[in-house]
Amino acid sequence: MFDQLKSGRFVTPDRIRTVSAMLLVAYVLAIVAVIATSPDGMRDFRDIPLGSDFFSFWTAGNMAAEQGAASTYDPILNYQMQQRLLNDPDPFFLPFLHPPQFLFLAIALAGLPYVAAWLTFSGVTMGCYVAAMRKLAPDGAALLAIIAAPAAFLNFTHGQTGFLIAALFAGALFFLDKRPLVAGLLIGLLAFKPQYGVFFPLVLLITGRWRVIFAAAAAVIAQAGAATLAFGPGIWSAFMEKAEFARTVVLENGAVKWATNQSVYSALRAFGAPNAAAYGVQMIFAAALAASLVVLWRSDLDQRLKSAGLVIAAFLATPYALDYDLILLAPAIALMVSHGLEYGFRAYEKLTLALAWFIPMIAMPFAEATLIPIGLMTTLALYSTVIARLLAAGATHPAQKQAQKRARSLTAG
Repeated sequence: MFDQLKSGRFVTPDRIRTVSAMLLVAYVLAIVAVIATSPDGMRDFRDIPLGSDFFSFWTAGNMAAEQGAASTYDPILNYQMQQRLLNDPDPFFLPFLHPPQFLFLAIALAGLPYVAAWLTFSGVTMGCYVAAMRKLAPDGAALLAIIAAPAAFLNFTHGQTGFLIAALFAGALFFLDKRPLVAGLLIGLLAFKPQYGVFFPLVLLITGRWRVIFAAAAAVIAQAGAATLAFGPGIWSAFMEKAEFARTVVLENGAVKWATNQSVYSALRAFGAPNAAAYGVQMIFAAALAASLVVLWRSDLDQRLKSAGLVIAAFLATPYALDYDLILLAPAIALMVSHGLEYGFRAYEKLTLALAWFIPMIAMPFAEATLIPIGLMTTLALYSTVIARLLAAGATHPAQKQAQKRARSLTAG
């Protein structure tokens, strides 16, 4: 058994196809059942809106169209609109927290009936995710696993933006050296979820990718300018007030369960650490991640592993990373699998990759029951696998490195 775990021989293409197919059938049945048993066509059996977090987007779109864009960032007005839309005096509150440029999409979706809007948004963004991931993992078994990933199911049922984030990361990394301006545009679009794009500027600067930087900056400026022209300059002060609400109420006061948040900060808070101490450790940890990325991206390591490290570090760096956003790890897993299939897997690498794929399914309930942040631990293990590759490459004798380079050059020739 331990030899199987060490070698990962139990992870075979046939098993991947079988497990993925079974999960996809279960997902479809679960979604159909939840919709079919809805008491009012809007909420599930728990009295939470179908599509969960998507209801905040749809509410914001309706508010922006009826009351003006700035109203979407007023928590009281937000709650009152949800009361009206659900015809419920005490609904489960789902605040809108995204930057103003996201309102363009929210307003467009508000024109559809609620369930149709949720299924359209989740279906289209999932299509973007699959299309981008095919660039990194074109194999049939890998593609099936990408679609059937438990984190994909979580993101779909929450109606969240994880598919878009993963698609933008996958596309940006694929085009980074092939089409720098396209890569920069995709990176700039990450501004709608800025906490996940924090390490891209660092990597681009230390590698001198100036065209990508220019395109990314232009994309961010264009989004900000479009939002300002459409909604007025006051939209930004309204958004900043809502950001303060998100920091204090949603994050620091635990409105989102610590078990749902897969960060170092949340794990420490779950164990009773003071807010300032948890923030301090998170900041030190993020600084260590940044330093390791500098070493990683200046090394001669395979570009796929560098890119995987960037994706994983982006998830780990923020104090606010929820379980459905674990879909962001999909590009990293695909890149590491691609590298392993070409050069071989080291001990326990296949096991780590399999766990990173599966764990999102149980990360929240397991942490809630045991206080063990298994989602965070698995993500740390995944990043450690990349760093272990870096250390192993650094330990290689210089003469051996030259021989390997000559061999690759002859093969390429």
